[in-house]
Amino acid sequence: MENLKALILSAGLGKRLRPLTNLLAKSAIPFHNKPIIIHILETLKKEGVKNIAINLYYLPHTIKNAIKQIKDQNIIFSHEHKLLGTAGAIKKLEYFFREEKDFLVINGDTLQKIPLKFFWDFHIKEKALATLMVRKNQPPEKYSLIKIDKENNVISIENPHQSLSYYMYCGVIIFSKQILDFIPQNKYSDIFRNIFPILLEKREKIKAFKYEGPWAELGTPYRYFKYSIDNLPNSKNIIEKNVKIHPSAKVIKSIIGKNSFAGKNVIITNSIIWENVEIGHNSLIENCILTHDIYLPPFSIIKNKIIILEKNKLKMYPLK
Repeated sequence: MENLKALILSAGLGKRLRPLTNLLAKSAIPFHNKPIIIHILETLKKEGVKNIAINLYYLPHTIKNAIKQIKDQNIIFSHEHKLLGTAGAIKKLEYFFREEKDFLVINGDTLQKIPLKFFWDFHIKEKALATLMVRKNQPPEKYSLIKIDKENNVISIENPHQSLSYYMYCGVIIFSKQILDFIPQNKYSDIFRNIFPILLEKREKIKAFKYEGPWAELGTPYRYFKYSIDNLPNSKNIIEKNVKIHPSAKVIKSIIGKNSFAGKNVIITNSIIWENVEIGHNSLIENCILTHDIYLPPFSIIKNKIIILEKNKLKMYPLK
């Protein structure tokens, strides 16, 4: 798949992920001590995808910093001076995709194992204008519902409701380059709201590729927290090598980023701690997200909170 080109959609404001996105663009937020976008790039690397575009708008430097160590993939950035939407982002990169027959588009806040060869072969065999990777719908909160027929044709895309018989979009699409002809130039345009309704009305071929592997959309703080903790390997901690933890401290089912410190008699349970965090002695941290560069004084007791440092002030938000 070396010649396949991909776009990682990373320009969004990440409003649902606030307050974490007050500090970092959503693709730059660490999952198990590694930025989400690095996980996506590593998935693409395993599948042989080397030519990748990333669109940028909100806190672009945080995404660039997250991937600055990447050397073995060819990455270009598409800076948006105003948000162009998911389809508008593709159109802006028309020069990047025009020479390709087909290309890949991935949401920058989802984690999954993309079975790219099978996905690609299915798309080519079906000669589709677009092929969506879908999975059985979870109890709907926000996901668009994908209705398909017996031949895996997408026949409608609906707003979330309580039906569980539909499929949901996994955040990965393969497009034929003909999609570029349907997207307006220099205008905000969304794939699902603006482009797919036109394609369905014109009865263009949109196919659904069924996926059954692991998947996570980390679009809210609680979803990010829960998926991170629930997917610790063997329910053990993930602690960077240079973290200093006093011998009397206890860390249980937690994630701790580099250059962090836990003092005497500290107890950390079910928590995510980013980089450069210092926790004073005799403190208790339970069910929390502590973002980077935080100092907690001795005898701090914090439960079910998100703590961030903004403009040199420590702020606490409920984790919900």
